[in-house]
Amino acid sequence: MENIKNIINNEEYEFYGIRVDSCNKYNVGDICENSHQWWQDDPEDGSEYNEDNHLWDGGELNGTCCLKVESENIEETIKIAEKHYFGDNITLIAGDYAEGGNDSGELVIEDAIVLYVIK
Repeated sequence: MENIKNIINNEEYEFYGIRVDSCNKYNVGDICENSHQWWQDDPEDGSEYNEDNHLWDGGELNGTCCLKVESENIEETIKIAEKHYFGDNITLIAGDYAEGGNDSGELVIEDAIVLYVIK
């Protein structure tokens, strides 16, 4: 946790987030792929049903989804991310532009860069 705290306190990005990913195994310095808007129920807006994920794909977002993290809540944010999102790959990502996501505490970071691989 100390490494992550030092990164957040010493880097100069505007937004930081914890990303759980089941598809991509990122390395430090990688730029993350844009996320998709996934729905459990048919939103009846023309979204396609994804058989692999068993979810409705509302399309590509303007960045990468993550849970907003600050140096004071790193452990808590990682625990929440592990509990509510599926995937074995967990990274600290950052960027200068973000918008809010649909989930509580969620950010969508544009051109997100991987700063630290947690697992």
